[in-house]
Amino acid sequence: MKLTLLLICLSFCAAAQKNLGLSEAWQLAEQNPQLLQKAQEANASKVDAELATRLRLPTVNAQYQSPLNLGRSIDPYTNSFDTRTILGNNYGVTATYMLFDNGQIKNQIAAAQNYHKALGMETKVAVNTLKNQVLLTFSEVLLGQQQIETLHTQLKTTQENLTYLNKLYAADRIRYAVVLSMENEVARLLAEKDQLQGDLEVAKTKLWQITGSGAAPLPYTQEPEHYKHTLEALYFEALRQLPELKAMGFYRQQKRNEENLLYAQRLPTVSLFSNVGTTYSSAAMEVKNNELQKMGYFTQFGNNLNMNVGLNVQVPVFNSVNYKQKLQKNTVEQKIMQHQENNRKLEIKQTIEEAYHRLNASVNQYKTLKERTLNLEKLSHINKRGFEEGRSEFNEFLQSRRDLELAQSQLNRLKYQYLVYFKQLEFYRTGIWE
Repeated sequence: MKLTLLLICLSFCAAAQKNLGLSEAWQLAEQNPQLLQKAQEANASKVDAELATRLRLPTVNAQYQSPLNLGRSIDPYTNSFDTRTILGNNYGVTATYMLFDNGQIKNQIAAAQNYHKALGMETKVAVNTLKNQVLLTFSEVLLGQQQIETLHTQLKTTQENLTYLNKLYAADRIRYAVVLSMENEVARLLAEKDQLQGDLEVAKTKLWQITGSGAAPLPYTQEPEHYKHTLEALYFEALRQLPELKAMGFYRQQKRNEENLLYAQRLPTVSLFSNVGTTYSSAAMEVKNNELQKMGYFTQFGNNLNMNVGLNVQVPVFNSVNYKQKLQKNTVEQKIMQHQENNRKLEIKQTIEEAYHRLNASVNQYKTLKERTLNLEKLSHINKRGFEEGRSEFNEFLQSRRDLELAQSQLNRLKYQYLVYFKQLEFYRTGIWE
């Protein structure tokens, strides 16, 4: 009994795992390696921004040198050769602090931070682009499944009709050409089924490559309806919150920071420096108890200790022309980026308008086509009865069946086109995929 219950639970779990909702597909897409790479690039820029803030701190360096003199020199006091091996040690600590740099460090920090923010927005852009691909592929899979399901029904009905026609032909009530036409109709539907099945497998493969899941998508049941928000509201919200436009804004701010940095580099800078050092030499001597003795290590360390403090002023002289050329290039780049942003805003507006009008048109077409499909079903049934009773031609019945198949196929396609347009417009309005 327990084993039976366990098997039932496992079968239910397995069945639940076979279906994949659109929201789940979007969540799985966020683990795509392409997005993870983008996120790591943004993290690297964050480290660069943190490093830039440390430029405000003073620079402190410790120095140690241990020269060994093995050569020969002349003692200036005795005018004689000195061939002793002399070991020396030099110790020092140097500190530098920038007092006035015309805002160079400030603009370097701001440029690094804006670049990090821009890459963060670029990551969100990549996420949104991939989720849009998920939406398109998801709807393509659903459409393929719906088309195949509809085709199965049509094929079943056509095979039943073929069986019925064979009986009529066996009773010598119809010509063989009628049976042959229905056989060709079955073959056409089978060929169309094979093509749809191949297209469906390709769509499933693309969805698996993005999400990493082979689960079947959940069917979409919402009926198409007109979009409730206005074009002006959609465009306003899109310009306000789209990460793509925010990234462009951060890139332009970065260029302005670089421009200010170039202006600052043309002016003098003032920094404070200080040095503390001491030396030791194995040849150093001192008079002690009327005797010339070797001076001790720590004695030299204290006697030779020195310190200095000063200001360092640097004035650019010959490189001002280079800064001028760089400023001109920066100005041109800012203008290019502004034009790119304006052009992108225009493209976004055109995309929103196209999706908006196509959605409303698809709703109208869906309602009209739904009524036409119902009428074609009635017409097909009437023509079938008329053919069975000898009141109408077989070609009329066959044509009405084909018109019904085409209408059903168009109805399925409009339903999932509406899904794509609706989700895209909702993204432009809210900034999130849901």
